[in-house]
Amino acid sequence: MHSLRGTLILLAILGLAVCPPISADSTTKLLPKLQLQTKKPYGGTLVIGHSNSPSIINPVLTSSTVSINVISLVFNRLVQYDFEGHIQPDLAESWEISADGVVYTFRLRRGVRFHDGEEFGAKDVVYTFQQMMDPKNNSPCFHYLESIKELQVLDPYAFRVVLKKPSASFLNVLGREIVPRHLYEKEP
Repeated sequence: MHSLRGTLILLAILGLAVCPPISADSTTKLLPKLQLQTKKPYGGTLVIGHSNSPSIINPVLTSSTVSINVISLVFNRLVQYDFEGHIQPDLAESWEISADGVVYTFRLRRGVRFHDGEEFGAKDVVYTFQQMMDPKNNSPCFHYLESIKELQVLDPYAFRVVLKKPSASFLNVLGREIVPRHLYEKEP
């Protein structure tokens, strides 16, 4: 046991004797290179791998996890969450909730356009939620929207939702992606 400890001490002393001393001058020459190597670039490309391909890029119909990840990059929502988990406007500019908690009136952002240049509006929102609520579409969102009694377009940038009964989580339900009515209603 003593011979192993003695050997380790001897190797440490030899290592110190063989390594050249580092002077203050050589340290300052190394620092600029070190600083250049530790700067992290801003921006760039993030590549995420999946074992499956997206199955369908339609927020009304998809339940595929991979598709949902792609959908969130392509479509906007009425509301979204901030980094602290609070609900914030996205396509909705503002909203009012009636005193009894069953009527939600939304004002939408103006000047928003879909990728093809068509303007976004209240008809797109109402169409999207009607499609999710239609039992024949078998939407995975169907059960989340069962509390909706009625959807009304008030004007091109406003719509109203009437609930069957008050729901504390209803704004969370509206965190769904909105589809362009003019494109989706053409599909069979």
